[in-house]
Amino acid sequence: MKAASELAKALFDSKVDAAAKDQILEMRGLIASSLDAVITAKEELQAARDAEREARDKLVHYENWLDEKARYQLTAPSGHPAVYALKESQRNGEPPHYLCTNCYESAKKSILHGGISAHGYFTWNCPGCKTAYPTRARSDVTAEYTQT
Repeated sequence: MKAASELAKALFDSKVDAAAKDQILEMRGLIASSLDAVITAKEELQAARDAEREARDKLVHYENWLDEKARYQLTAPSGHPAVYALKESQRNGEPPHYLCTNCYESAKKSILHGGISAHGYFTWNCPGCKTAYPTRARSDVTAEYTQT
């Protein structure tokens, strides 16, 4: 395209009649339009490649999440709030822990952290979405609950 444009310019600058110059100008316009179309096509191709890469990344994340998700089961230990617990058969050396139900449903793994509320009750807290899971256990009886 660049060579064709330079050739058209050289022809235009040479000694040719007015009719030839009009045709050369028309040819230069077509070359410029073609070049614009090539640039647009390249941009669209890059956008398509980016979208494909993003879709593949999402698919890999989803497939990994399905594998991870299968390691947990919904439970309500000792009558406390429902959480997702790591299945004993899936521990692979990991300590027992609970996942936030909100994050789990959003395909995120967020391990709950225990704490004591202002009223002295044990509460599970999600560091991801900041959801609190209050329990009915007083802080002095949480040892049984936290070892579940």
